[in-house]
Amino acid sequence: MIKRDPLPKPIAEIPWMRGLHQYMERRGYVCALESTTAFDDHPTVIALSDYGGDANHCSYLTYAFLYAGHKALHQWHEQILRLKMARCGDRRTIRYKDLCDTKRQTMLPEWLNLANSLPGYLIVVAVDKRIPHLFVDATGRELAETFASLGLSGYTSTVAEKTLRVLHMLCYFAALMLRPEKKFLWKTDEDDIAGSGGYSPRLRYLGELYRGVMNMYIAHPLVEFGYAVNLTGDELRFFEDGLSLPDLAAGACADYFSRARQHLYRYRRKEIILWLANEKTKLQKIFFRFDCVGPGPMFTIKEFKFCLKAMKCDD
Repeated sequence: MIKRDPLPKPIAEIPWMRGLHQYMERRGYVCALESTTAFDDHPTVIALSDYGGDANHCSYLTYAFLYAGHKALHQWHEQILRLKMARCGDRRTIRYKDLCDTKRQTMLPEWLNLANSLPGYLIVVAVDKRIPHLFVDATGRELAETFASLGLSGYTSTVAEKTLRVLHMLCYFAALMLRPEKKFLWKTDEDDIAGSGGYSPRLRYLGELYRGVMNMYIAHPLVEFGYAVNLTGDELRFFEDGLSLPDLAAGACADYFSRARQHLYRYRRKEIILWLANEKTKLQKIFFRFDCVGPGPMFTIKEFKFCLKAMKCDD
């Protein structure tokens, strides 16, 4: 009798996905995400993603994903709008790179505290930059050529790799949590994987890849799933402010794991690490790190937990 692989495709076919899935099973996260009740009262689940670590001083690339019910995220945003008017008198949002602005610094602790009451998950995956490829063991150029052969032109090797990492992580975590009756809407920060937004070819390609990858992971039909584009007005502000949470997490984790204290301890950014370390919140925060441990490259996957007590003492 042929022994069948117990892991669903494509997890069984992608080595690093297989490793992550098996690690999460051992740590109890697969069971926890599959049985989550965070979205029971929400017909629509929102996923927001942002990324960090591109700066030269960073030794890790980070991929941050926020999953929350649409209604809960709107309730959080109503509180954020009141906070912005009270502290800034305008509609500016918060971004990790913009924390040199003193008004944003003033808002930051309350902004993060409001996020703690948001039922959902914030998942961050950090990948050692010494691991250049997770999908091929050859060169990035070969991956870009594969994209081109599929009619997805204009990708560099780096952007092709990043696009696949983001989509597989996004859809894998979502597939664990989503029920058949749910709607799923994703919004990414409009960086190099999404092009210039609007109806740019890169954004259209991203949509095609997203649909293909999601269909590989999801084990049951959803009511619908899609991604947000061409946003204006209040809808745009809703997603911009929501994206602040994965943006702050991705930026802070990239600097923290890279031991870049000169960047992390400026402009009240240490507040973000204290927020990430706080486990007694409705917003569940989970961190995984891929560390290079040898040639090939060989790497390990492990969960990371911030030490809240150590951070308070570490000046």
